[in-house]
Amino acid sequence: MGRYGWILGLLVVLGVTGQGCGRKTAGPTAASANEVSQFYSAVSDGDAEIVRRLLQAKPYLANAKNESGQTPLAFAKQKGNEEVADVISKAGGHE
Repeated sequence: MGRYGWILGLLVVLGVTGQGCGRKTAGPTAASANEVSQFYSAVSDGDAEIVRRLLQAKPYLANAKNESGQTPLAFAKQKGNEEVADVISKAGGHE
């Protein structure tokens, strides 16, 4: 399944396939340290599709600060990945 196989498996379980079902379910509004770490790993790797799917499943990650207090949008821009930065921005991420 590759490096992100576990993420894609999680997204399938959560029903985030890109098709959308028109329903929203209540979920957590604060990210755990592990979620933040995994999300920043995907942002760092520059995989815009994985980042988009993670944000569909867990929109609260769009502004989850890392241990340095940096937002995902600022982090993506620092890495020079404008495609990932655009995905985060469209999901409501701010610097």
